[in-house]
Parts: sequence; C-alpha cells; structure tokens
Amino acid sequence: MRQSKESPLFQSRSPDRRLNILLGAIAASIAVAGFSGSGPSKSPDALAAQPSTQPVPPPSPEAPSGVQSRELGPWPVDIRTKALSVDRRHVALLAVPAPGKMAVSVDGQQGPAYDLVMGVMFSRETFSRDGKRSAYVAMKGRNWLVVVDGHEGPAYDGVHGVTFSLNGKHLAYAAKRGRTQLVVLDGQEGPAYDEIGSITFNVDGKSVAYTALKGEKWLVVVDGQEGPGYDRTVNVMFSPDGKRMAYSAMKGRNWLVVVDGQEGSAYDIVLRVMFSSDGKRLAYFATRGRSQFVVADGQEGPAYDGILLLFSSLSSPDGKRLAYAATKGRDHIVVVDGHEGPAYFRTSSPVFSHDGKRVAYIAQKGRKDVAVVDGVEGPEYDRINEDALAFSPDGTHVAYTAKNHNVAEIVANNKIDSLLRRR
Repeated sequence: MRQSKESPLFQSRSPDRRLNILLGAIAASIAVAGFSGSGPSKSPDALAAQPSTQPVPPPSPEAPSGVQSRELGPWPVDIRTKALSVDRRHVALLAVPAPGKMAVSVDGQQGPAYDLVMGVMFSRETFSRDGKRSAYVAMKGRNWLVVVDGHEGPAYDGVHGVTFSLNGKHLAYAAKRGRTQLVVLDGQEGPAYDEIGSITFNVDGKSVAYTALKGEKWLVVVDGQEGPGYDRTVNVMFSPDGKRMAYSAMKGRNWLVVVDGQEGSAYDIVLRVMFSSDGKRLAYFATRGRSQFVVADGQEGPAYDGILLLFSSLSSPDGKRLAYAATKGRDHIVVVDGHEGPAYFRTSSPVFSHDGKRVAYIAQKGRKDVAVVDGVEGPEYDRINEDALAFSPDGTHVAYTAKNHNVAEIVANNKIDSLLRRR
C-alpha cells in the first residue's frame, strides 16, 4: 500500500499577482478597520478584505437556454467586485459612484455611499446561508458601522467578525469602542471586554458563544453567561444537534477540553476535538510526553507512539462506535471500539458502513496489500487503492480497486469481478 496523495489544502503554490493583490488588500483593510495596534493582536480577528480594483464585466443580456432570468435593476457603471449568495439567486455589487466613495447594490437596490466598504467579496460574509439577508461593513467619516438588510447599525471605532446564524435569523459581530470591545447580537450590545475573539452560533441560531479577554484571562461567553478564565480559549464548537458545547483551553502550560462546562484532564497538546453526528459523544486526540491518546467521552484510551487519523472522522455515522489508526514502535494497528487489530507495516484510516455496523481498512502486509473487513483479511494484491474503499448504502457489500501484475481489478466482497478487469 502506498501513502495517499497529500491533500490539495496543503500543497505548496507559487505566489501569483492575484494572491499578492489579495494579501495587500487584507493588510490595508486591517489597518483602516480600527483594530490594528502597535503590537500583535491577542486573538485572531476575522478579516474583511478591501475590494479588488478589477472591473467586473456586465452580464450577458440573454440568459442561457433553460435558465430563468429576472431583471434586478440598473447595473452600476464602475463595479469593483461582486458577491453571490450560496443559492446563486442574489448578488451584491460594490461600485464607486463618485471619487473616494463606495456603495453596495443588493439585487439592484443601491445603498448609500460610504468612504470605504468591506465584506463584499466572499458570499459567506455578505449573505446569510439562505441568501435572504445581507450585511457589510462600512466606514462613515472616522466611524465604522454594519449595514444589515440595507439598514445602518450604530457607529463604532471598529468592527469585525460579522457572522450570520446558519438559519439566517440572527446576526452578530464584534465592535470596538475606545479601549474596549463588545458583541452586538441582533442590534443589542453585550458587555464590554478588553478584546473579542471568535463568534459561533449553534445550528438553530438560538445560542451564541464567543471568546473574550477579561483582564489577563480568556473566557467563553455562552448566551451572556461567562465561563471560567484561562490563559487561552480556542475552537469553540456546538454539537450538530446544538444542545452541547465544547472548547479547548490552556491552563498554565497544559491544554484541556471543556465540555458542557466541565473540565477534562490536562495534556501537553489537544487536537481534533469533534462531536459525533448525533451530538451524544465527543472525542479528541491528546499528547502527554511522548505518548498519544484518543480520549472518548472523557475516558482516555491506551497510549500509542502516534495517532494516524488525519482527514477522516473518528466515529461511525450513528455515533455509537469509534475507530482510528495508531503506531506502536514500527507497527501500525487499527483500534476499533478499544480493541487492537493485528500489526501491519502500514494501515489506512478505517471506514465505517453507513449503519455503523461494519468497518474496513487497507493494510500493507510485507510487500502486499490486503483489505481487512470486520477483522478478516481479504486476498493479497500488489496494490489496493485505499481511497476507493467503500461500503454499499445498506452496508451489506464492500468494494475497492486493486492491481496485480499491472492488471487493475474491482473487488467486491473480496471477490474479483472479472468483467471489470482491465490492463
């Protein structure tokens, strides 16, 4: 078995002119938004990029065959950038109606002119997920404000982190007033803190959480209730059902996970905190000294030299089972529900069936590859494509592609389908 190809997310890319323009625009927007200081920021703020100076061509007067079109309004003359809603049914255009002024037109309705406008570049910043609401940050004189659905909000010294809830019913952002910062939720100001970090809604938008600096400590505020203070708080998340919440916190030199307000054990490093799909279970990776663990529902698993789960989920789709790949010395093993499988030279990450009842992975045994399904090894091949390992929707069948003597084959239930063999 060969190592899988590196994710495109981590492939190096040579800088080009467009990247330089974008980075320059981001740097400029940080400086003017009122959140730049003489030293480095204490928390990562959400950045809004200054619009590109490249003009956007007007749309074709005729829509392609089979596509419904509607007239939204006049097309501004000098357009600098645009943003489309996720459903592609709404558009925001940033135009320059006069020298030194910027205005946003949403679905043909042009708003007032401002000295500077930010946030009209990426659809996730401009529109709610359902596309029915819009928001952007504007500079008016020396003040900053958020324009929500065409209505101006209060003026502040700076604004960042404009965030819609997933259902689009609520909007929150961080605002700066003098030396303090606060969260504005649906137009209502929260308490003042020294700094505001990330803002997160749960799935139905009824709960909101954010990190805040109070004195020398970072804390998490959930629906207005402050949690304990830590040296750092990161990765605030709600469970998929929106009923539970967790985050990572630094306490002295150690890291721990806080779940529903309860602290977990202290570790040197905590990574990949994740809820199961039903929200009932939570697991994460942790290191202590030279050992690595998977901690599930607060219970620490056995110690290994390494945990190899990088891009796939820990739990089965129903959230009832747990599996991961680990190393012990030179051996690679797969651990399913706390039980170790046999040792191999290398293994892939395990894959669950849709009902969570079955699990499979690819292992390298000597110079050959085998598929291990429910703990049982299949036939040996020169190479098995681990990316093609999959269960049928009902979980009764498993298939993968393999190669022997330069002959590619599709294998179903560890049997070769001769009709699909090819050189």
